[in-house]
Amino acid sequence: MIFNKSNKNFLKFSFCTFRLEFPPARPQSPSAPAKVSSRNFEISNSRNFKPKKFFNDKRGFLLAEETIKILIALVALIFLIYFLVSIYSAKVNGEKLKYAEDLIERFRVEFNALSNVSDGEKEIGVFNPKGWYVFSFSGDALKPNSCANKNCLCVCDNVLWEGFKKDRQQNECSEKGVCLIWEDIGEFSEVKITGDLKILNIIKTGGKIYIFEK
Repeated sequence: MIFNKSNKNFLKFSFCTFRLEFPPARPQSPSAPAKVSSRNFEISNSRNFKPKKFFNDKRGFLLAEETIKILIALVALIFLIYFLVSIYSAKVNGEKLKYAEDLIERFRVEFNALSNVSDGEKEIGVFNPKGWYVFSFSGDALKPNSCANKNCLCVCDNVLWEGFKKDRQQNECSEKGVCLIWEDIGEFSEVKITGDLKILNIIKTGGKIYIFEK
């Protein structure tokens, strides 16, 4: 085939045109949405996923669980303290009750010694039960149930405030103290047992027995 000059220019021009237009550009409308593959969408969503609600729920659950554990521990601790205090109180009250019984028996011995005389005096030293009192209930005064409405002497704890009930002291002596029924007991002010050695005067005069601090 014979090419003239004009044919060479044509080939050159055609080749350059082919190179410039290859690969052919795809026309795309500016308003057409870009294609996004499902994989790209999943990766994008996984990267942008923020499990804030999940962690908040988990944190709230853990906080509630810890709060319940703390409350259970507090309740158990309160019960333990109450149990230990009850045991200690029972032990202390048991010891004081034993001391009160011993003191009442000593009063009985001294009262018997004064029963054959019209007037007389005795002395005894006491230091237990510490913090308790010696009471007399005679005449028309309210009396503990254990005294069967008779004159009596009692060793028991003191009720500092009786409130609207006027027999709280009598109930205390009857239920948690020791009483000695003795018709010759006179009325005297309560005597506190301080824990230190205290000398008590037991005086019989006018047919009545009284107890005073020396």
